[in-house]
Amino acid sequence: PDVFIDCHLMITNAEETWSQYVDAGVDLIIAHIEAIDDPASLISSIQETGCQAGLVLNPDTPINSILPYLSDLDLVLVMSVVPGKGGQSFMPEVEGKVREFRSAIDQQIRNGGKETKLMIDGGIKHHNSAMVSEWGIDIAVVGSGLINDKASIAENLAEINSALGL
Repeated sequence: PDVFIDCHLMITNAEETWSQYVDAGVDLIIAHIEAIDDPASLISSIQETGCQAGLVLNPDTPINSILPYLSDLDLVLVMSVVPGKGGQSFMPEVEGKVREFRSAIDQQIRNGGKETKLMIDGGIKHHNSAMVSEWGIDIAVVGSGLINDKASIAENLAEINSALGL
């Protein structure tokens, strides 16, 4: 099967280790803006290999830390929890950041630029999946909303799909 593999590097040394992921055959590398000294160089280096590049924004980080690089990015990931531990509660206060990114990406596309994808990760479950979709998300990462002790994976996925009208 044709499988697309992205790696969300939740590490402090992405600038030193990213090439290991490219060598392993991943398709997309996503690194935290807060842990990078030279984002432009990292993005360029990753993309020169043919791999896609993305940046992650933590909930407390201003959107302006990523906006200067948006036109070069394949993906922006907005964290809706503080990274580091699974099963945390969704932080609805990231809505403004998601909508700002959506607006900037849409403007970029209208101007003939790259179709940067917008992803959200953290606390996504059936009860908020339709809401984040309405915010303009292209991709939602679902962890504990899918894999938990409340229902089977199939039942949880069916509930999420139902909430999305799928």
